[in-house]
Amino acid sequence: MVFDPMSKYDVHMVVGNHDCYYKSTNRTNSPDLLLKDYLNVKTYSEPTEISVDGDKILMLPWICEENEKQTRQMITDSEAKFAMGHLELSGFYAYRGHKFEDGKGLVEPQVFDKFEKVLSGHFHTRSDNDKIHYIGNPCEMFWNDVNDPRGFGLFDTETVSYNHLLLTLTPTVA
Repeated sequence: MVFDPMSKYDVHMVVGNHDCYYKSTNRTNSPDLLLKDYLNVKTYSEPTEISVDGDKILMLPWICEENEKQTRQMITDSEAKFAMGHLELSGFYAYRGHKFEDGKGLVEPQVFDKFEKVLSGHFHTRSDNDKIHYIGNPCEMFWNDVNDPRGFGLFDTETVSYNHLLLTLTPTVA
């Protein structure tokens, strides 16, 4: 329903907290196990700098105990123009009506000031501060997600623009 239609694209995917079996490591995760037959999908379970269309992008999976030091160092050392991750940053809406402001995130938003644009998953609803964009979930997962726009995002490296594609899932009856 999702990955077959994307088979004509190069897909880059960071591992998130709900993808991981253990809380302290990203090593055992469902995307690595379940998506290995999709040769066009590249998953990142550790911080990695990649190049897409000549632009460097820092890929940041869920920050956990095992990768926190490496992630902080990669953010500091990176010369990437863009960062894409599964981040928990203060000042953004976790879900509609609830802004995450308790400051317990491992990394603060100011750390990303050097990047031209940052895209992140993790929080369910879309929100941004013009530089950091939370893309939201692709579909409703909980009652508080009802009627909150869902879909996928496409990032165009030529225009440095991020566009939301609304998703309407129609269940099939067997």
